[in-house]
Amino acid sequence: MQNDTKKKLRGRPRVFDEARARQAILESFWERGYSSVSLDDLSQATGMGRPSLYAAFGNKEQMYLAALQHFRQLLGQGIRRLLADRDLLGFYLGALELYQSRGCMIVCTATVEATSSPAIAALVNQTLEELDRALTDYFRSLDGERDPIPRARQAAAWLHSLAIRARAGQSSESLQALARQASENLG
Repeated sequence: MQNDTKKKLRGRPRVFDEARARQAILESFWERGYSSVSLDDLSQATGMGRPSLYAAFGNKEQMYLAALQHFRQLLGQGIRRLLADRDLLGFYLGALELYQSRGCMIVCTATVEATSSPAIAALVNQTLEELDRALTDYFRSLDGERDPIPRARQAAAWLHSLAIRARAGQSSESLQALARQASENLG
């Protein structure tokens, strides 16, 4: 009779840095989107063979969803930090730093895939709702009597426009001018 607690594990033990591999997967999808990244690209980025990638992280969509979830966490932390300073222009300029270096994974890559993946669409919608709540709380803290929801949604729309324009390669000067215009119109 075999003792279940002493079963031998089959295969070789994992000998990769999981955090580094997850970061490489995130960076690949963040820069190029879901459709433009192949499993061979992910294999090369992580230094892992395709079977090892599947064993460690699941299929391509599962890898993308995990990367998108990690991006959402980073984004949420950044949004809260930028809005804590009570400076809407600083919020937009801080977002532009990210957008001009890598783009926004939600606005610029995930929305494309949301039409064909309910799981991706759900994460995109959760992210947009969280952004709306953070901006609503920000505007409510400025003037508690006004209904902050319309202004919060306008602020989010300006942010999305900045993300798209940055991804399209518009100049820093034009993007910063748009950020100033947004903060002045919403202030």
